[in-house]
Amino acid sequence: MTADSNTVTAVDTSARTATRLQVSNSRVDMLAYDAPRNGLRHRAANSCTINGVANNCSQTVQLPGMGITLSLSVGAIPAPQTYTVTIGKPD
Repeated sequence: MTADSNTVTAVDTSARTATRLQVSNSRVDMLAYDAPRNGLRHRAANSCTINGVANNCSQTVQLPGMGITLSLSVGAIPAPQTYTVTIGKPD
């Protein structure tokens, strides 16, 4: 198991997206809310950067709720399929 965290660096309420910075490796990604269906979150494949340089990342669909988020990668390229359970903790 790996402990990590993300910091939201920008929010676009019109597009319903949030840009995040992953603490462990400075990876930047963007989540679209209510995509591909209402209540889900989506990250497009190969849409990540590290220190401004394009970086392969898997497409991800997330099901958030009740302080727990379930994440599934979609497809096996560029990385093996993953299944992640994230539990939010209060500050």
